[in-house]
Amino acid sequence: MVFSQQLFENNDPICRRKILDILGNDHIVENTKDKYGIDILLNRSDLFVGIELERIYSWTTESIPLNRPRLIERKYKKYNNNVLFLQFNNDLSKICIFTKAGVNIKDSRVITRGDKSYGTYNNKYEVHKSTSFTFDKIINYYKRINKKPTKIKKNYCQICKCNVSDIKKHIKRENHITNTQLLNENILEEIKCMTLKSHFKKLGLVLKP
Repeated sequence: MVFSQQLFENNDPICRRKILDILGNDHIVENTKDKYGIDILLNRSDLFVGIELERIYSWTTESIPLNRPRLIERKYKKYNNNVLFLQFNNDLSKICIFTKAGVNIKDSRVITRGDKSYGTYNNKYEVHKSTSFTFDKIINYYKRINKKPTKIKKNYCQICKCNVSDIKKHIKRENHITNTQLLNENILEEIKCMTLKSHFKKLGLVLKP
């Protein structure tokens, strides 16, 4: 891929101005020291390092081209998972956000100008209207994609001799009911046996098993 200075000048400044207008400067700042590096820096150490902006000319309708956002190979190799990719549609009225972690390198194809691009996984990106996009949307997205799986609390069933995730559901299952009945029968049998042994002992007799 050959870097196009013309495309850079036509899109980079307008995208930077747009996102600064949308989000303000409470948590973000334009990267003016390295205009060819990451576009927007975040002053929130608990979130992303920054935002890489892009304008997708072919995104002119409600739907994203090719049904999902795509990332060119150059940017995939250049940035890590701490960078949020933000893509505007043609008229800057829509915003799509995702990270490198949501990119599927197996979904590879050649797009305009001979660039190789990778598609994204389902549920790994979000699309918003520019008019309703706020910094809270970035925070919520970060929390969603970094949400740790919920650990299932296990209980141990002394009757079935196994771990169970939901004891209330487990005790209603046929297997547990059957095991409980067998245990009760065994207990009753043991009680009968002990009673008989005690009775015969009083008579001076020994009850053989």
